[in-house]
Amino acid sequence: MVGLPRSTTVHALLRLTMGLLLAAVCLLGYRAITRPTVEIGAPQTSTMPDSRPIAEYPLKPVDWYAPIWQRDLRQPPIPPKLDKKANTPQAPPPSLPRLLGTFVEPDTCWAHFLTSDGRMRVCKVNETIGTFRVVAVEPGRAQLALGADLHWVDVPRPKSRGSSQ
Repeated sequence: MVGLPRSTTVHALLRLTMGLLLAAVCLLGYRAITRPTVEIGAPQTSTMPDSRPIAEYPLKPVDWYAPIWQRDLRQPPIPPKLDKKANTPQAPPPSLPRLLGTFVEPDTCWAHFLTSDGRMRVCKVNETIGTFRVVAVEPGRAQLALGADLHWVDVPRPKSRGSSQ
């Protein structure tokens, strides 16, 4: 259209516009013919499997939809609500023995504990200390089991002498 005379370009644009207008009228006319009509005030029936009328389905109150329309749609979807207990780190039970040291050799491993009643005990793997069972011993830490719960107990780090805290 760039190299054509001005009158030819205008005619081509008019033909294109008329064609688009005709296509839009045909599409709207087709949709108006094929759309089913419903009389106002006539009872509406549903095509749902249980064939109850739509009016019998309970409507949710408007407040139920509030989180949906108040949400910023540019944000990712809302994650499902998780149990608050799962999010918070669980503190070890108060009777958890304090680990004073570990002895790790190729054949056996021992852990040196201070119990809640003030006694000191040296335990191997699979021995019990109070209500806990020693599951594993590594350099500087031991794993204790209380039922299905597993707890790692670390040797406390010594306080540094040069710090002003």
